[in-house]
Amino acid sequence: MKASVLFALFLALACPNGHAMVSSNSTTAALSPPSDTSAPKPEPILKIIFSGPPAKAFAMSLLLPGSGQIYNRKYWKLPFVYGALAGMGYIVYVNRQNYRRLDRAYKMRVDLGQASMDEFQGIYNIDQLQSLRQQYSKILFESYVRFGLVYLAIAVDAYVDRHLLHFDISDKLSWQWGTPPMPNSGGSPAAFTIHYHW
Repeated sequence: MKASVLFALFLALACPNGHAMVSSNSTTAALSPPSDTSAPKPEPILKIIFSGPPAKAFAMSLLLPGSGQIYNRKYWKLPFVYGALAGMGYIVYVNRQNYRRLDRAYKMRVDLGQASMDEFQGIYNIDQLQSLRQQYSKILFESYVRFGLVYLAIAVDAYVDRHLLHFDISDKLSWQWGTPPMPNSGGSPAAFTIHYHW
């Protein structure tokens, strides 16, 4: 009896973490994901988005505005495309000309003082010229940003339009508005439903 108790005590002292090590290893093995290298990897989302005819329409429109719309055979959009670009281009041109005039006059005023013969002499003092120059610098920057956004919007329109060419617009698609059936109801129903058929 004493020998068996001493033997059990010896094992406990010799291997105090034996049970914990086994359970830790088994837990690690249970939590580790199976190493299956045969499963196919999903394609990158950018590769899925920018592939096929929609991506071609997007790239064509970026290289030459309007070419994506021509590729989609939406010729009626061309006047809007070139009208928007021409309008934004004109705004950029006018703001750049005004900024250059103010910048030139301010530099002449700084260099020559009251002897300057700039076009704003007697109209604005040097502080007013500096304020207007900074204001038109900001306006010019915003004009460039808006022109870029219009340019990008034209390419996005070509991209989305190409996707919608294959969108189902058949007669089987329909909507029906109405109220749900309310049996044994004395009052009017306080809800509505939308029925659609594909």
